[in-house]
Amino acid sequence: MSLKDNIGIIIVIGLFILTNIIFFNYNSIFWDSAVYIGMGKYIYSFGKAGLWEPSRPILLPLFLGLIWKIGLNPVLFGKIFSLLSSIGCILLTYLIAKKIFNKNIALISSLFLAFSYTFIFFSIKILSEIPSLFFILLSIYFFINKKFFLTGLFAGIAFLTRFLEIFVFFVIFALFFIYFRKENRFVQKFFRMLIGFLIILTPYLILNYILYKNLFYPFILQLFLTKNTGFMYHQPILFYFASLFRENILFVFAIIGLILIFKKPEYRKLVILSSFLIFFLFFSFISHKETRFMLLFLPYLCIIASYGIFTILKTKNKKLSFYSIILILLIFFSQAVYNIKYNYFVGEDGRYSVFENYLDQSEGIIWLSNPIYSVFSNKKIDELMYYPTFNHDKFLELSSNLNKASNVLINTCDLYCEPYNNLCSIDKNEFIRLLKNNFEIVYYGTEEECESYILRK
Repeated sequence: MSLKDNIGIIIVIGLFILTNIIFFNYNSIFWDSAVYIGMGKYIYSFGKAGLWEPSRPILLPLFLGLIWKIGLNPVLFGKIFSLLSSIGCILLTYLIAKKIFNKNIALISSLFLAFSYTFIFFSIKILSEIPSLFFILLSIYFFINKKFFLTGLFAGIAFLTRFLEIFVFFVIFALFFIYFRKENRFVQKFFRMLIGFLIILTPYLILNYILYKNLFYPFILQLFLTKNTGFMYHQPILFYFASLFRENILFVFAIIGLILIFKKPEYRKLVILSSFLIFFLFFSFISHKETRFMLLFLPYLCIIASYGIFTILKTKNKKLSFYSIILILLIFFSQAVYNIKYNYFVGEDGRYSVFENYLDQSEGIIWLSNPIYSVFSNKKIDELMYYPTFNHDKFLELSSNLNKASNVLINTCDLYCEPYNNLCSIDKNEFIRLLKNNFEIVYYGTEEECESYILRK
């Protein structure tokens, strides 16, 4: 890949990094980020520090835990890793689109992705979406270049970074059977891809059996959580449809791109189209909706929309085509600048400092309602009061084991009840009453309807 032939993508990546530095120095830690860091500490301390959630994929915690183990800051290096993964996603979107279509479509695709507000906002967050996206895009890149072992290998890595990436591997598998079954050495190519995937997956399944006596326990638990948590994020079916047009009005051209791919199907185009559709439809039909979930299908949509744009603008009149592209870029950048400026937010420091400081001095069994409290602590967290969900069974479990706890750090809003579940609300109030009666209140604070407590024996 020569510098001269690809100066466009270098400029796009450079501007992306600059925009990220200027606008999104976001200091706060996300809930999921805290979990991954805590799990990493738990792994490398053999359970003497951190926390554990069995439903989470293991690769991001493995990386963050290694950073912590060698004495580096997992928050800082986690953000650097996420930023590098974001740059990799932009580059791979460009390379994939260039291989399937042409350099112009590739450049616009990478531009759309790089300056999508959602993509920029989450580009330095320690979450699984962007790293898993990077690995699955790498898998797709090797698939369209017929490197089947590497296709399976990176699909496996993507899967163990975020379980939902298995959908893309299913797409790849289906297209492989449809388009390659009559080729020479089909069976050999198939087993190369399968072996690549199993090299990554098999050790994880063995670990599951050792830990839980069930190969598939994390996947089963994840299905349970999908159905029984996230009620505060329930949104209507058209949530993503509306969000995408707020993100980039030019995504309307994806309709043309979709039609064109359906009219002339080819496996390289279909892997992009199918990966977009399977995620878009899946996330649209489940109740729990967040804009960050769009990251899993955003690169595919950018490519499809760019294909639609350049097909419409294909004309022998080069002057007309040039001015049309300029107009489209002006529309795109106007919306992108507005989104970034309007949603500009640098976050806040010190929100959880009371809990963090207390943990450093605490001794004995620790119960938490929020994993963020323990991000900068090397203490072992013995009980996650929110996990897997706060319901009547969890209330009974916590109440019966209350005498075992030495320190309880809790925010009442973290124990989120299903809407209109009066029994859960009664249980939560009773649990708080039991805590007050059995522990000394070290700290009390309020924020809107939420109450925070630090309690000790």
